[in-house]
Amino acid sequence: MKYFTLTYLIQAFSEEVNILLSISVILLLLSIALVLFILISRLVKSYHLKKEEKFKQLFREIIYGISVQEKNRSDQESDLALTELNKNIHSVFGQQVLIDELIHVRKNVVGTSADNIYAVYLNLELHKNSLKKLKSISWVTKARGIRELAEMDYSNAILQIEQLLSAPQQTIREESILALIRLSKNNSFNFINDYKGEITPWIEINIHKHLLTLDARKLPNFSLWFNHSNRSVRSFSIKMTRLFRQIESVPDLLLLLSEADKDIALLAADAICDMAGQEYATPLAEILSNTWDYDQISIRLMNTMASIGDPDIHSKFLTPFLSHPDYEVRLATVRALEQLNGTEQHIQVLEKDKQVAIQQMIAHVNNTFLN
Repeated sequence: MKYFTLTYLIQAFSEEVNILLSISVILLLLSIALVLFILISRLVKSYHLKKEEKFKQLFREIIYGISVQEKNRSDQESDLALTELNKNIHSVFGQQVLIDELIHVRKNVVGTSADNIYAVYLNLELHKNSLKKLKSISWVTKARGIRELAEMDYSNAILQIEQLLSAPQQTIREESILALIRLSKNNSFNFINDYKGEITPWIEINIHKHLLTLDARKLPNFSLWFNHSNRSVRSFSIKMTRLFRQIESVPDLLLLLSEADKDIALLAADAICDMAGQEYATPLAEILSNTWDYDQISIRLMNTMASIGDPDIHSKFLTPFLSHPDYEVRLATVRALEQLNGTEQHIQVLEKDKQVAIQQMIAHVNNTFLN
């Protein structure tokens, strides 16, 4: 009787009510599934964290012992330590924890200790784990592998990493170029010759940070890439030339002042202003006329000529700019001439109204309250 009553009630419901009930049941089931998924995920994550911490504590003690060993010590201790480590890295998870710990320790040691850590990486064939990552479909995994090989200074991976310089994923290209610069023992950076990716400000900062750890005398001549087909490489090379004060590249920088790309020309001007000495005053003065249409470059070069120019030789190259259409350029010219041999003697050839305007600029430049 109850069954027939329930059947009757269900049949009596409208179609809309049945749909709402179905949706409610589905949502309830989904909510239960979501809660279960979150609980299971947390349990799995907690398990992995505990397992990782256990591995870390074990690995750290062994790695520390290996790192402080001297080269003339018996190999027996090292073999025992390697055997103990090897017992715990049968899983990919264990290998990854050990790699991370080796990298962490190696960052903080040098000399024999760093060599000992590298030996562990090789003897346990962990480099194969890192190399395998380079073939992964996931770009995150690839990037991790590149970083590991670079951190462990595994230079045998250079050829494999070079193949990733043209990868479609920008992060992979960035990690590759950073790794290759770290792994290039001869500091030639030849791989830049064919680099087609963008050297972003982030890459520049990291490359510069690494280059600061090297002997500046052994760095490549960055002027080799001043005319690279890749604009970002040109920009990078000019910046590095300036930061490492490769003064012998100033003549090549002078040629870039006439560059059609104004941003490149401006970078060159900044580098020249920072590095050029009196020996470059004449070629710089002679090239001034080519910068007439580049206001910011003209201003920078005027400031440089004020410091390195010879009044008797170079003032004549500056005076045409007293008639420049841009006010800031004229003002920079007046400042430069005032520092050399004075502006007044150069304005007679100007029209009367322009002479008055220049005299006002001279008064402005020499006003002690404004300086």
